[in-house]
Amino acid sequence: MNRVEVKFLTNEETSALKQSSKEGIEALVIEPCLKTKDMSLRIWDMPKPTSLFSSLYVLIIGWKSVVECNDLK
Repeated sequence: MNRVEVKFLTNEETSALKQSSKEGIEALVIEPCLKTKDMSLRIWDMPKPTSLFSSLYVLIIGWKSVVECNDLK
C-alpha cells in the first residue's frame, strides 16, 4: 500500500494542512486507553530516487508519552 485509501480529512483540513505544513494543524488524538491528547498533524514530503516524493501524514509533539502510557512498541 502506498497511498491513503480512505479520506480522513475534510477539504478545509487538507487545505489548512498544506498551507501550514511546517507548523501542522492541531489534532485531538484518542489513545488506546481512551484518553485524549492534543497533538500536531503535519505532512512530510520524502524524496524518492525517481525525483518524485511521497507525502507522509505524521503526528508529532507528545507522541512519546502516548507510546509509553499505552505500552506501544
